[in-house]
Parts: sequence; C-alpha cells; structure tokens
Amino acid sequence: MLLAILIGVIIAVIAVSLSIYFVLKQTVKYKHIPMTQAPLFNIHEGYVVPKNLISPHLKLPVPSKEFSDFMDDVRTVGKTFVEWADKWGLEYHIIGGNLLAYRRWELSGSGIPDLFPPWDDDLDVWIHNPEALAVAWEDATFHHVDGDEWEYRKSGDYRILHHNTRWNLVKFLDPKFGNIGVDLFCEVRDVPSGEMMSKEDLLPHTQEVMDIETKVSHKCKKVDFGDGLILPVPINTTEIDVHLQSYFGSKWREKIHPSIKKNRDVAEMMLASIQE
Repeated sequence: MLLAILIGVIIAVIAVSLSIYFVLKQTVKYKHIPMTQAPLFNIHEGYVVPKNLISPHLKLPVPSKEFSDFMDDVRTVGKTFVEWADKWGLEYHIIGGNLLAYRRWELSGSGIPDLFPPWDDDLDVWIHNPEALAVAWEDATFHHVDGDEWEYRKSGDYRILHHNTRWNLVKFLDPKFGNIGVDLFCEVRDVPSGEMMSKEDLLPHTQEVMDIETKVSHKCKKVDFGDGLILPVPINTTEIDVHLQSYFGSKWREKIHPSIKKNRDVAEMMLASIQE
C-alpha cells in the first residue's frame, strides 16, 4: 500500500516536472508570444505554417517522406524539361511561387538558392517566345484527349498537353514520372489553336495573368538550384518585386504561409523570434 502511494507520488512529480519543462521550452522558442497563442502554427524550414500542412495540388502532408520523394521527382522532371526546351529553342524564366521562393532567398538566404516554398509542389515557367512553343506543338503527334480539358501530344519521349479552356497554359510531362510536369504559361494570342474555341472568348479569363507576367522583362540569368537543375531567373529585381507584390500582396517578403490570415500578428511574432 505504502509502495503504491510512493510510486503514485513519483509519477505525479515527474508529470508536473515535464509539464513545466515543455512550457519553459516553448516560451524560450517563441519568446514574446503568449503561450495560449504559440501552438497555433508550426515552424517549417524557416517559414511559419499552419498545423497539419498539406501541399496545394497533390494534397500531400508536409513534411513527409511521400512529399519529399515527390519533390525529388519534380526536380528530375525539371532537368528533363530544360533539355527539351533547349532542343526547341524556348526562352523562359521561373514565375509564381518558384520566383517568390528564389527572391526571398536572394534577400536573406545563403547556400543553395530556394526554388520552392517548403510546401509547394509544382514548377511554373513563363515562355518568352510562344511561337517556338507553337512549333514544338505542331511537330508533336496526337496522342489522346482527356475529357474536354486536355489534348495530349507526343514530343519525342515526352508529352505536351494543351488546356482547352486556358489558352495560355501548356504542360510538359515525362511519362516515366506519371503526371509530374512543368506548367508553361505564355501570351494567349500566340498559343496554337487547333479546333478549340476562339481566343476572343477566352481572353477575359487570362488577361490578368498576362498583365502581371509580362511586366517582368525577359533579361535573365541562369541560377543553379542544386542537383544540376539550372533555370533562368529575371535579373531586374525592381521589376520582380513589383510583380511579386501585384501577385502575392504587399507582405510577400514574409515567410508566412498564405493561408494564415487570422492571428497574423502571432505568425509575425513567431517569424521574428526565429530570425533573431
């Protein structure tokens, strides 16, 4: 009986001690932030992110081995795309979240440049010379149509897909990696038409994207993103910053997940804590 009471007291002391330890640890980790608020978010690769984070397109848990393996494949397909694009004389630069990740790294990073925010799961490029893409498209042989949205064509060992309702979007795929590909955006008026609806009908849906993307000049530098993946990046940082602000908002420099809108002040304090 006495032994049971003694064991119970020891267990209670250990439990209280552990509780105090984790509270103190959390307070040190997120100093200046009330303990009731700090657990709202996580820190992942220097970013403040929601708990139970998933990737935007594939809906994979982040971090996870599944997501890490998938992104390794995205990088491999990216290298394959570079070879294919060189063959057809495509001129392009990274855009969207890829350009955002790189510019954030350029402002404050070190080591290998960032190409993806740590939850992003795709690679996007802007085509400077869509007439060259049109040549590649016309040279490719018809493969199949997927529903009413995508026409697949075979270009050598690869596939290029044209979106029937988004004239400015073509996708490059390497069949060895399933549906993993690179999204190619370009000006609507130069995309090959085939038998699809008129460009005049589709232009209102893509004009905003065109206005934003074409504000960044085509003068680029080649950047090594590691593992042999070398991609062009615009060199005019002023234009890049204006573009990113137009696309992602005035706080694009902050490494905070875009879904975090409530309790943004807490996320900003957490970000400040890890940057001190």
